[in-house]
Parts: sequence; structure tokens; C-alpha cells
Amino acid sequence: MSECLICSRIEMAKSESNPYLVKELEIGYVAIGDHQRFKGYTLFIW
Repeated sequence: MSECLICSRIEMAKSESNPYLVKELEIGYVAIGDHQRFKGYTLFIW
């Protein structure tokens, strides 16, 4: 079974190797979406 994409992105953020990370917050992460269907699409990973 492959690893969860969101889990891998969190691990990348923790190791400072996620190129899409915008900001680490106290309760989660703000990141730009890998595939931009809409310009400026962002994600909040809680």
C-alpha cells in the first residue's frame, strides 16, 4: 500500500523540503496546491 500523499507532504514540511509550503502554523500548514486548477489555489492541512 502506498503512503498517504498528505502524510508525505507533512513530513516534507517538517524536514523543510516541501517546495509548496507557504507557512507552518501552530495548528497546521498552509501550502500551495501542486496542480493549480484555479490560480492561487491553497490548502490548509490541519
